[in-house]
Amino acid sequence: MSAWTAGPWTYAKDPSGIATVAWVAAYRIGPNHGMPDMADYSEHGSDEADARLIAAAPELADVCKAALNLAWEVGTETEDGVRTLLEDSRGDLYRQLSAALTKAGAL
Repeated sequence: MSAWTAGPWTYAKDPSGIATVAWVAAYRIGPNHGMPDMADYSEHGSDEADARLIAAAPELADVCKAALNLAWEVGTETEDGVRTLLEDSRGDLYRQLSAALTKAGAL
């Protein structure tokens, strides 16, 4: 997957009033309620909140990458020179950050 458009991003209200969460070229962005190829807009929240979240994505990804390194240090233990991911909430944080960054194409 190629890198996303460099930030910082911003958002602005569209005067047309078209109700979508977001469109990026040919991709729809919105909640997925069991139909992976179709974003469902019937239950979407605040348009401004969605726009702010999308605009913050580059900065959020950078912070998550930094947190991933810290989560690895906190969520692993070393025994006989081998680091092992813990099976508790300390390891869960690493797994969750890793999954989110993988979904974003950042790992």
